[in-house]
Amino acid sequence: MDRSASPAWYDAARHLQERKKMLTILVALFRRSRKATTKLAPLVQRVEGVLFVEATSLAEYQDRASLKHRLEAIHGRALSQQRVRRAARASLMNSLAAEHAEAHANLVRGLQKSSNKANTGGRKHDACALCGEQSLFFRAPVVRCSSCSDRLRKKASVYSDGKRTLCHACFRKVVDGKSALRRLAFENEPDEEPWVQCASCKIWVHQICGLFNGRTQGDVPFYCRGCFASKFPRWSSEAPTARVLPESDLSTFLELRLRSVLGAEARVRVREASKTKESHAVKPRFAAAHPSYPRAFRATARCVVLFQEIDGVDVLLFGMYVYEYGADCPEPNRGRVYLSYLDSVNHWRGADRTRVYRELLVSYLEHAKRRGFHAAHIWACPPTKGDDFIFFCHPQDQKIPTKQRLKEWYQSLLEAARARGVVARVSTFWDACFEGRSNMLDIPYFQGDYWTDAAEDFLNDVLEPLASGGPTKKRRKVAVDEDDDMIYDDAYARRHRTVVDPPRQPDLKAELGKWMKMKGTKDTFIVAYLRDDRALVLADPDDKITMRSAIFATRQHYLNFCRVNHYQFDDLRHAKHSSMMTLHHMLHPEVLDTLDHQTPSPPDDDDDALAVERPRDVWRLRLLEHAADCKEIECTVPKCTSMKSCLRHVLACRARDAECPSCRKVVALLNYHARVRGTDALRAKFVLDEIPPKRPPTSVARLLGEDAPGDDDDSAVLAERVAHALRCDHAECEATTCSRLKAVLRHRNHCDEPKDRCADCRDASILVRNYNHHCAMQHHVQHVKHAATCHKPDCDVAKCNELKALLRHPKACDHRDTCKQCDLARSLMAIFLRHRRRGTKRPAELREPS
Repeated sequence: MDRSASPAWYDAARHLQERKKMLTILVALFRRSRKATTKLAPLVQRVEGVLFVEATSLAEYQDRASLKHRLEAIHGRALSQQRVRRAARASLMNSLAAEHAEAHANLVRGLQKSSNKANTGGRKHDACALCGEQSLFFRAPVVRCSSCSDRLRKKASVYSDGKRTLCHACFRKVVDGKSALRRLAFENEPDEEPWVQCASCKIWVHQICGLFNGRTQGDVPFYCRGCFASKFPRWSSEAPTARVLPESDLSTFLELRLRSVLGAEARVRVREASKTKESHAVKPRFAAAHPSYPRAFRATARCVVLFQEIDGVDVLLFGMYVYEYGADCPEPNRGRVYLSYLDSVNHWRGADRTRVYRELLVSYLEHAKRRGFHAAHIWACPPTKGDDFIFFCHPQDQKIPTKQRLKEWYQSLLEAARARGVVARVSTFWDACFEGRSNMLDIPYFQGDYWTDAAEDFLNDVLEPLASGGPTKKRRKVAVDEDDDMIYDDAYARRHRTVVDPPRQPDLKAELGKWMKMKGTKDTFIVAYLRDDRALVLADPDDKITMRSAIFATRQHYLNFCRVNHYQFDDLRHAKHSSMMTLHHMLHPEVLDTLDHQTPSPPDDDDDALAVERPRDVWRLRLLEHAADCKEIECTVPKCTSMKSCLRHVLACRARDAECPSCRKVVALLNYHARVRGTDALRAKFVLDEIPPKRPPTSVARLLGEDAPGDDDDSAVLAERVAHALRCDHAECEATTCSRLKAVLRHRNHCDEPKDRCADCRDASILVRNYNHHCAMQHHVQHVKHAATCHKPDCDVAKCNELKALLRHPKACDHRDTCKQCDLARSLMAIFLRHRRRGTKRPAELREPS
């Protein structure tokens, strides 16, 4: 009962009993109207607090006739607040500022008709109230042949068996399983954009135009901005932004660098969407050809994303996937980073887009250099037309750079990094690994790299003929002569040429170098050396934290997620809605029900060695932050009421020690929150003092000359040693701890300082208290042991009859799950069995000497 906001008529000495009576009345009313749960007590307290504050006199507070009407009014207000919150969450338009909402309305009104938008010829009032268009369609997804990867055209003949889809040309080449393939008429029709109707004025708008979130829980009504403002005039709420996403050391570093370039008012957010520990296995053919090569490489996979606030909405504009091979990774990958995929969409507001992306990459290389990485590998490979790396459906007017243009862009970026002292020198993968005298064991092996797939394909094509016997010596010599001109022109291949009789297994390094030279790709694999020395990789400040994401686990996960849900980035209108929904799924990972069968989260490679922050832990942290500030009477957030009850318990609990499991769990969560978020404010708000640890102080461990006892077995050993010290009369006892324990126990009898201030006195009290507790437990075990084996109907041993009745009670009880006597019987048997397995003897009953 809250006394901080008491009305003028309230007198605690006179009216406290009246409040207790009201609580009893409310409990009886609520139990008749709803099923009793653990949430009933806090609910009754909140309702009574509202009745108490709103009453103008004691008579009005006690009036039983109007009590039902007052409760209905409170319930109505709570439902109204709940409806407002749900309606505000349904559409981001209702949370935007007036100028931002007007800017978004101008954006959608200025839609230009394109090939993926078509009018249905309907009536004018059937059009969207925001954009003025009628039926709009998503872009049709690109479907490719499972064999040749060519794009399947509309109305083309395709063949499918449920697992693969083949074009007509590939179907003709199929030999095995051809009868299972069925001919289908490929109709790649685009889906229509969904609509939503205002619950008040009944107008229709496109969900994307209205920034409607159809994934909110429950049947949430939609209100257009005008109806929402008139229906809920006092409501004000900030739109959910990327600011609430958890930060990391890397994201903070990158964001600060961007703000230093763009200015303090830059509305950009950099976050790590995913960070997981992975193990990249070497492909089987390559591993079989090189037995001394490592079989796997441990790596940290990171996904870094960039948001820019455009018209009050955080829009996702840039994504980057990198692999970091740290100190726990074997050579030749140790100390290297691999920039696997980069992708962006050109919706950036301002003229600094290229400058921002360049600063982001250079800052990442600087952060990697500070952590001890010595080399960064980049593959300058642009996507082909119609393909997407990370974002689904790029803008039609976004130009795709050529391979040469992209290589020049990376080189200019690295030159700027070298001018700043971030990069020591720049080379190519060819010069570093194929031009010198290094062997295959010195070539780094990256997940998803092009040369690793090419090596596996080459070995697959070459080793199979060798396994069947291979060509004859004459055929091998002729084959070499036919390629003489090409080998003569290629200085690298000429040095690795076998003149007389080539070995049965070819030189893989020579063949790969020859392949890279012929394909013209030897200059597209760039190596930036961050430092000349190979220093040990420093520990990651966030090494203990793993941010797992079902949608950002890999770039293919997010791409599939956007394809399935039609989250496109082809224009700013779609990009706003797609970014809003991406943020919603990142903040509410439990609502990801559409991808459970398609994009599961990758499993942990080494759970025992990693402290993994799972999505459930992220949800607990956000629930803790919400409950700490929540003032709602009946909050609709799941588990909010339970969390607030736990926080109130921590403030009110008087035990505050290891004997209170509720306090220990909540404080552990608060400590975890402080460690992850990097702030101690929330913990300091609820934890007034530190909960004592379960283990005894280290001074006791120093007295014993070994680790402090922590479990019950060590407690038994400690009790025996204390019993020996209390009995022993020898001045020079041979026992290791006897003299130290006797000195501490004697000190307590002659110490003049207060017992709670002297460290030795506290140690003696802990030792004797542990000893007496152990003796009492052994005494109880003897009683339970006797009662469990006694068959006399009326035994004379003390407490035997009562214990027998208690131990036999669960067999006849019909409510074993909720019965307190059954719980007590099970606890007694558990103590008895644990001490019986330990087999320790009960020492004599000794008390602390006076």
